[in-house]
Amino acid sequence: MMSQRPATPMPTGNDVAPSCPSHPTAPAFRPEILLCDSDPIRAARVKSALAACGRVVFHGKLDSARLACQLDFPELILLPFGAAGAGAPETLATLDFLRACARHAAILVYADTARLSITLYCQPLAAGARQLLNEQSPTFLDDLTAAVERLTQDLRIQFHEQEQLGRLFADCGLIAQSAAMREVFRRAIKASHFSDLPLLLLGETGTGKQRLAEAIHALDPRRRDKPFITVNCGALSKTLAESELFGHSKGAFSGANGERKGLFRAANGGTLMLDEIGELDLELQPKLLRVLQERRLLPVGEDYEHPIDVRVVAATNRPLDKMIAEGKFREDLYQRLNVFRIHLPPLRERPEDVALQAQHFLEHYQADRDDKVSGFGPRVLEALQSLPWEGNTRQLENVVRETLADRVGRGPLLEMADLPRWVFEKVAEAPVPPAPPCRVEEGPLIDLACNARLSLAAAVEEYERRLLEKVLAETGGNRTHAAQRLGLTPRTIFAKVKKYQLD
Repeated sequence: MMSQRPATPMPTGNDVAPSCPSHPTAPAFRPEILLCDSDPIRAARVKSALAACGRVVFHGKLDSARLACQLDFPELILLPFGAAGAGAPETLATLDFLRACARHAAILVYADTARLSITLYCQPLAAGARQLLNEQSPTFLDDLTAAVERLTQDLRIQFHEQEQLGRLFADCGLIAQSAAMREVFRRAIKASHFSDLPLLLLGETGTGKQRLAEAIHALDPRRRDKPFITVNCGALSKTLAESELFGHSKGAFSGANGERKGLFRAANGGTLMLDEIGELDLELQPKLLRVLQERRLLPVGEDYEHPIDVRVVAATNRPLDKMIAEGKFREDLYQRLNVFRIHLPPLRERPEDVALQAQHFLEHYQADRDDKVSGFGPRVLEALQSLPWEGNTRQLENVVRETLADRVGRGPLLEMADLPRWVFEKVAEAPVPPAPPCRVEEGPLIDLACNARLSLAAAVEEYERRLLEKVLAETGGNRTHAAQRLGLTPRTIFAKVKKYQLD
């Protein structure tokens, strides 16, 4: 029901994101810069000015730049913004491009800002551009170079930060490299800076909510040397839950032979994790709400309240908003807990973390073994990545432990024959995914699209024709096999063969 662990000293958040541009351990980073400008003279000046900042790839038309962003992902994008009206086609096309690419790249826009109304001035910024520079300024090229260098520095720090975040949270058993979990780590760092902020951790069973709470506590410079206590709200006795949480005085009820501090006062100065908060008895919820609001509690049988200084981390795998609608959870308590929310994604949505976690558990659970296993045999990780992992990381950990304990072979690798039988049954039941399409060399195709001034639709059709032609050649003209390779139906393949006259 309750667990308490000693705090583990860890680096503070300031150690994660270094502010010094010349951080000695930061890796070299040269971004790919996509420059899209229909004015060749201006484009040549910009490209020359940025030659030392990174690899500049030039496109003269927006359609070809859009295609390039679909095939490759540049870190920085530069493009002009015209002074035409808000409804002009070129203005709308530029804004659409900004909105589509701003999530994946940092974008700088330049224009004759004196000719822009305030409405037009704000439109590219609202669409996702980082900065709007005045191209008519005498220092335009210097300003542009400085802006690119600043963005490059930010990207370099982010790159370095991601590596450190992975190592930092790995110390708490959170092994991940996916973008979704890096966002979880980033928010956890933010949360650790605000010691009094209630946290709500959401996620399926086994995603690591307990470990994340421990990591946040260990990162908190104010609380990490104080207690971290976990209580499972679903395991609290209905009759004794109030005493368990808030304590009681001697003689407060039958069987109370002595004073009890309760979990809140036991965790004073530190962190109290209320796991499975959705299971908390409805009658106890208003009392918990008062403690959170007033930061004072009244033990059972006492007349005076006690001040407390505790950070509350609530966690659940249940849909609290649905429970509120059903009258099973108080909305005011939910609003008090839902100040800073972190959602841990299930393992099946981030298969790139499966291999990393499996290797970690493989090394962890054979530290004292003589016949150590160094890794996984052919197709083992592929099989593990194919599983739905209803129990998430906890289930994967158990599979590795079971496999090590009951393995058949004695070689240096964990083989398919060592896996539990149910793994094969689960994988065998899964739908067969389409084979990944073969990759056509993009460089010449992009050059062709630019030189021939193809529209985006025409360039995509040319890519599709070449890909289909290559797959048909590799399958000996077998259209059924080609359809399976490309994840299409045979009817669609026949239609496309006819369309591109590939008979």
